[in-house]
Amino acid sequence: MTAPASTSIRSGDFLKREFLLRQQGNPRYSLRRFAKDLGLSHPFLSQVLNGRKKLSEERAREIAQLTNWSRARQIDFIKLVRADLCTSDSERKKILSGVKTSPQAFTRFESLALDRFRLISDWYHFAIAEMTTIQSIATDAEAIAKRFGLTPLLATKAIERLLESQLLERDTSGRLKKSINNYTTGNIPSSAIRRYHRSMLTKAHAAIETQDPIERDFSGVTMAIDPKNIPKAKKMIADFRRELMATLESGNPSTVYHFSAQLFRLDIEQEKK
Repeated sequence: MTAPASTSIRSGDFLKREFLLRQQGNPRYSLRRFAKDLGLSHPFLSQVLNGRKKLSEERAREIAQLTNWSRARQIDFIKLVRADLCTSDSERKKILSGVKTSPQAFTRFESLALDRFRLISDWYHFAIAEMTTIQSIATDAEAIAKRFGLTPLLATKAIERLLESQLLERDTSGRLKKSINNYTTGNIPSSAIRRYHRSMLTKAHAAIETQDPIERDFSGVTMAIDPKNIPKAKKMIADFRRELMATLESGNPSTVYHFSAQLFRLDIEQEKK
């Protein structure tokens, strides 16, 4: 479970973590560029990060709008700024109740171009990439093949494609590792994306029959809805996915899972009279 905020956490700490995440994706990303992206001057941002200056709540809302943070994360940041302005410890604790500031709460996604995705759209490519984050598991083709029920040749070809697509790289010891922490293709119509989701649904179908209920969770709800709420529902699902991933990836990962949420229409659209 993601830890609630400590009363010692400040909005500057929140921004420091965001800056470090951006630097991980681009080592040339500077503090001056970060300040520009947030609509702040470089000297002022430096003072905020060092705790010598405080943001106003109005400025915090402007910064939140300039980021790609989820709505929940924007709210957490604004709460931290509000708490920084408090003079009462009890009031500060009250404001910070439920705010998530663990490193896992700062999950970022990089957009994966469709041409790269086409090369690795079979389900096992992403499973292999995730497996490389488990330090206790070997990353050679034989170990990967055994782990996912693939042939050694298929595992070898998959590794080659992942390296070619720059989603995997080798460290100084030759071990495979992810070169991009998290990625998304977005909502782009594509036969490759459809094939990927079909393959995952096939794996889910098999899991219903082969996995013990304690290892998996299948549930659903049927409802009558107002279609105008679909965009809001998709945003809620996206936020939940990221929060769930942050929770499950914390601790000591030792196995690879896939989570899917299905929301789709069951009835057939009728002609309007």
